[in-house]
Amino acid sequence: MLAHWGLTGEQQAQVQNLLPGLLDVHAQVSALRLPECACHGDFHPNNALVQDEQVRLFDWSEACNAHPFSDIGWFLAFIMHPMRRGLKLCQEHPDLGEVLWELYLLESGLRTDLSWQDAALLALFHRAVVYDAKYRHWTGTLPGFIPQYTPYYLKMARRFGQSGDLA
Repeated sequence: MLAHWGLTGEQQAQVQNLLPGLLDVHAQVSALRLPECACHGDFHPNNALVQDEQVRLFDWSEACNAHPFSDIGWFLAFIMHPMRRGLKLCQEHPDLGEVLWELYLLESGLRTDLSWQDAALLALFHRAVVYDAKYRHWTGTLPGFIPQYTPYYLKMARRFGQSGDLA
């Protein structure tokens, strides 16, 4: 899968080095025995509208049945990306990822020692695998072009797994 998406040997090794930790997180998530459920698939603030205290989610094109952590993990990876550190909310709440994760666990009644970073890393790999399956053999209107979602999420996962930073 990795070579197909143009990852260099070094990048492939970086991803493979993350696998033992990822498998440990996967085992902990599996032990929670949560059933798959309907997920938005691309849950982040840009896909939400707020008006008169009502929130509407849109862009359900990636909706699927998946593990409940896939939506919250991607949301946290998205919101905690370093390019968003300048946002007022992130500046006022440097522990935003942890706070949102704890609120999610509290509201869902789940108990786990997993961190928001674990959920984010798992979600990034989930997205890479899903997009690989979706676009690996895709042919579009431009010869030789395929969407680069898989390498994007693998890049985020590599950097995050190495440094704890999503840059």
